[in-house]
Amino acid sequence: MHKIILKEGIETKKDGLINRVLKEGKVQSYSPWLMNMFAFTYDVIMKKSVIPKKLAADITLHRKKNKEYLTGFREKKILELGTGSGSICNYIDPSNDYVGVDISKGLLKKAGKRFKKSGHRHFELFVASADDLPFSKDSFDFAFCNLSFNFFQDAQRVVNEIKRVLKNEGQFFCSVPVPEKNIKRNQINGTLRSEKELKKIFEKNEFDFKELPPHNGAIFYFLASKMS
Repeated sequence: MHKIILKEGIETKKDGLINRVLKEGKVQSYSPWLMNMFAFTYDVIMKKSVIPKKLAADITLHRKKNKEYLTGFREKKILELGTGSGSICNYIDPSNDYVGVDISKGLLKKAGKRFKKSGHRHFELFVASADDLPFSKDSFDFAFCNLSFNFFQDAQRVVNEIKRVLKNEGQFFCSVPVPEKNIKRNQINGTLRSEKELKKIFEKNEFDFKELPPHNGAIFYFLASKMS
């Protein structure tokens, strides 16, 4: 794997297949919305409850959408925000350098095992927050976030970070629930931002924002391209 360059002042230490971020010698830790003790049930919760019930979405269509936008990359540096249990690994070609971040150590442990089992050799996982990424600028060709953007409290900071770590003309693919598509008025965790709000935030940060229909239940898909 090509070396991932960290921001100045950032160090890491290995914890199995996971990288822990150190600032001033202290390991950074976070409080996931789904505590680490529930990491082993995460996939079941997503498949049986969150996607079909909370989001009223078709999981087959969702997988098809991910496959459409993630499988075409070869020998690129790819970043995922909110890696979760690593279920996306089957869509990432092993020739790519994959980097995943999540605030849940428990989920990243599952992701590490999954990536390794699927034959990936060029991957790194970091316990880190999307609004304070530990990587240097212009590090990645492509970034994506699968059903996690609503858990980022400060969307502006996250988009700033995406812009910083993406190379010029790099792209960000995202699937996220939005309030106007939540027609069943289900209780969806996190902060739901409208399509207009998302578009405004990305365009303010000099991204070309493009929605990607058809959408799926409460899930909205979009592609944001960093303008040079």
